[in-house]
Amino acid sequence: MHVLVLPSWYPTPEQPVFGVFVRDQAHALRAAGHRVSVLNARILSLRFWRKRPTGWRGGRSLTDDNGVITGWANHWLWTPRIAPGQAWLSVHHGLALFDAYRDRYGEPQVIHAHSALHGGLLAAAIKKRFAIPYVLTEHHPKYIRNGLNSSQIKRALLAYGQADQLLAPSLRFGQLLAQRYQTDWEVQHNLVHDRFFTTELPHRGTRANFTFICVAGLSEVKNPKLLLRAFARAFGDTDQVRLRFMGSGPDLADLQKMRGELGLESRVDFLGGMPPEFVPAQLAEADAYVMASNTETFCVALAEALAMGLPAVATRCGGPEEMIHEGNGLLVPTRDLAALAEAMRLLFRNRDRYDATLLRRDCGARFGAERFAADLSTRFERVTQLSRVGSK
Repeated sequence: MHVLVLPSWYPTPEQPVFGVFVRDQAHALRAAGHRVSVLNARILSLRFWRKRPTGWRGGRSLTDDNGVITGWANHWLWTPRIAPGQAWLSVHHGLALFDAYRDRYGEPQVIHAHSALHGGLLAAAIKKRFAIPYVLTEHHPKYIRNGLNSSQIKRALLAYGQADQLLAPSLRFGQLLAQRYQTDWEVQHNLVHDRFFTTELPHRGTRANFTFICVAGLSEVKNPKLLLRAFARAFGDTDQVRLRFMGSGPDLADLQKMRGELGLESRVDFLGGMPPEFVPAQLAEADAYVMASNTETFCVALAEALAMGLPAVATRCGGPEEMIHEGNGLLVPTRDLAALAEAMRLLFRNRDRYDATLLRRDCGARFGAERFAADLSTRFERVTQLSRVGSK
């Protein structure tokens, strides 16, 4: 099937992690036998004029990314004070990019849009003009956290209303979207890249120290400060256990200060952000995963840790409830310092009960690329069949 992917975020050389899950999904669909392309209308604020990305070129381009044709429409946001300006430009330049793509590669049979603003809006505009059905997956928690103004909500509803199917990466997120926008959502979990299933599992039982790792942005929504305090509470009196944060963000300076105040300089490390291909090696050096997020729509990082055979402690913040069970970790309430600390202690005491090979196998069956592509392919077939019936 000829599938066109319309992202709202997509990785670039200067931001290799930005929307990388969308690229992973596109390549998984290609590996499953689909003809897959990606079109991204990238509108950059004028405040980045002096710091524009290396190699930035305005206009349109179509390149081959290992078999996935990838199109870019790079333009500046000339109307920053006009609220709908970016949306209009994204759709306007996205349609021009689609026309160029269509002339060269033909018309896709189905579109997969990621997030309403602005991939979903572009999908709706293409459907209006060419009657191509589209599936829309929403990812961003701002759509349920009062993160949109009235104008943005209106445009999101337009994208949702025209979609042939709406998907959410977790049940809880889908329920919240349904309540807020009076729409129907089905669950389509995100995938875990194959690199996390092919990296050799280490022999963790032979290590002298036990290391928890958290891969997340260092910001309030991920609650790394609570995690650091919970670690101090759980293991402040032993040198055997360590904690590593992998990621960057605005809370880094505060966390480094807290680490000193808690006397944990030698046992808590901040690794910074890393390209996706380096993450498996860091997970291989850890013994367990831990997260303290307040909200997650899925949490790919947690699923990646499970694929690397790591048992986990996670908060009940949305996505983890569909990943963690008694065989692979522990769940605790959000913002609960005592419960988080106790769960970390409990996992450490019972660390020998978790079999890394079984954890990997379980994760692959639920979140592997083959399972993802098979499920999404079935959805594509369904909406295209219904579209054909409706056009007769």
